[in-house]
Amino acid sequence: MMCSVGAIVRSNEVVGTGFRVGKRSIVTALHVVMEIIDPRKCGEQNFFKLEEASVVFTDNPLDPSARHYNFSANGLYFDKDLDFAFLKIAHPNGNLPKKLTLRKEPFKRVDTVSLIGYGHPGNPNKHFENSCQIIYRNSRAIDIAHTVFHQNIDRFRAGLLQTYDRSMVEKGYQGYDSQHLILMHCFMEHGASGSPILACVNPSAGIVEVVGVLTRGFPEFYFCLDKRHKHYLPDNCRFEAGSRMTSIYERMTSLPKEIMADFFG
Repeated sequence: MMCSVGAIVRSNEVVGTGFRVGKRSIVTALHVVMEIIDPRKCGEQNFFKLEEASVVFTDNPLDPSARHYNFSANGLYFDKDLDFAFLKIAHPNGNLPKKLTLRKEPFKRVDTVSLIGYGHPGNPNKHFENSCQIIYRNSRAIDIAHTVFHQNIDRFRAGLLQTYDRSMVEKGYQGYDSQHLILMHCFMEHGASGSPILACVNPSAGIVEVVGVLTRGFPEFYFCLDKRHKHYLPDNCRFEAGSRMTSIYERMTSLPKEIMADFFG
């Protein structure tokens, strides 16, 4: 599975993570794609910029000898609400790694999931994050996080970097309880968006499938704080989240059957 996950690279910079599905496609987070097609965030999307970006499956994506698979400007499917995108590789040349299996059906409640991606603070290369604890909506961890947030909200307001809107702090953990999200503890940060969320859906048979796509962190304002004020939000009050593959599948059911069969089997 490690071989099927790659870095999304633009201008020799890792902007996110993606993973191989179907015959020649890559799944990632939509906001990663937006970094490529609308880097100035001005609302003018240039899809031809995708042809200048690529996916690299090596452990070190910035190695000069690494093979780059450029994207096509056509064949893009995305959803803003769930923050996911399917990209097409322009010239696969038959040398792509194995595709990952997407889980379109609900799966039994699990305590942990795994991630593969780029963006671990202590490791710039591809990283496997095993046993990420799932955080459920009625979890004690959520209550603790909300308490810490309200106790320190004035500090967070003061520590927000000047380029960001103060309303970002007021949102706190808003949206964490969406039915479309998987919430978890993990240590992946910048560059990890688009990583596959993996779960063992059949332990007796050892079957592992993609059950989600990493898309965001809670609270959003954390990465917009100055270094000193970040200390007021301990690691146990930070969560990563990803869109559930079941929700992604439901959002895509209007696509032609042959496309759905290619992606989901």
